[in-house]
Amino acid sequence: MEQHPLFGLSYVLEDPRHVSLHLEVNREDIFGRSVREQLAKMLSIPRSKLQTPLMVNFMDETGVDAGALSMDFFRLVFEVLLDPKKNDLFRYVKEFDPTHSSVWFRKDCEDSELAEICGLLFGLSLYNKAIVALPFPQLLYAKLLEKGPNSDMEEAAELDKEFADQMSKLRTGTEDEVMGCCYGDEVKLEDGRSVEVTTENVDLYVDNMVREYLVPLQFAAFQRGFNRVFNPAAFDMFRPIELEALVIGEKHFDWKALEQSTQYIQPYTNSHPTIKIFWMVFHALDDDMKRKFLVFVAGSDRVPVGGLRNLGLHIDHLQVPMDDYVDEQPCDTGDRLTWLLPVGHVCDNYGYRRTLRLPMYTSLDLMEDRLAVALSYYDCPFHIA
Repeated sequence: MEQHPLFGLSYVLEDPRHVSLHLEVNREDIFGRSVREQLAKMLSIPRSKLQTPLMVNFMDETGVDAGALSMDFFRLVFEVLLDPKKNDLFRYVKEFDPTHSSVWFRKDCEDSELAEICGLLFGLSLYNKAIVALPFPQLLYAKLLEKGPNSDMEEAAELDKEFADQMSKLRTGTEDEVMGCCYGDEVKLEDGRSVEVTTENVDLYVDNMVREYLVPLQFAAFQRGFNRVFNPAAFDMFRPIELEALVIGEKHFDWKALEQSTQYIQPYTNSHPTIKIFWMVFHALDDDMKRKFLVFVAGSDRVPVGGLRNLGLHIDHLQVPMDDYVDEQPCDTGDRLTWLLPVGHVCDNYGYRRTLRLPMYTSLDLMEDRLAVALSYYDCPFHIA
């Protein structure tokens, strides 16, 4: 029995097929009806069952999931769920700048089951150590930990300071300013009557607007889904920024730390000529290509907690097959080497090791060319995991 690195949770690692969750997925319809129905059923199973490795099977693909396929699934499904153009659950906080905007719950979406499923997926991705780029504001992590601001207005200010400032100014506005800002709007009084907004009832109007802006019912459903995976007490010692780092990874890319922490499998060593050539080529890549390399060997371009030294990268020798023939004659080993590509194994040892299987290239030009070709396929569907 090995200890899970998150929060002291445990599960059997020797053969995750014995205890695991299973999910059948159509890659062409990543959050289709079938997937949603399977996830909805998970909302009613015990936490002990959810705290087991998720095994994903992509239809019509031959991959066996040792961690790589589930990471691919989490990446793809959150791309759909969190994109306001593809799903109704979330909206951009800054609609005028969606590229740099976080997302928050959409108030006109009343599908609480969808919000709960999204929270469940959020918890499962964390449990399965799938580092995913999620555009949530830090407010979400603070509220999940129940360590958020003390008032709705403070929460709104953390989410969207411009909106909060407008609401605060409205409280102290003149009759003309209130009428101008709230023309045609009504506020519901305690006796059930709806009346137009005035300076006398503007505080109630602002309170309602701010509460509505935060969409508490949808967040509560999301939190229920998350808590189905984790007991909230498991995070008592965490700060919001620490939980965020566990989910989306760190933001500093120390490529030298990656090299220094990499381990080698014989015949490779850190002084082997092929390894020296590899690191020369790697460090000459631009940042975009280096991040593609992370996807190639780790299934994600995010930095794990503790930095790239904790990626667990190993480099192994990919041998030239000796049984290939051309025109019934054996292939020349040297010729075969020139088109043999490196192979990335995202999850060896059930997720604790990332392996690059590297042919023994002997020239800088060949290493550059073969690595570039391999990385051009960095985002292709997994067939061997």
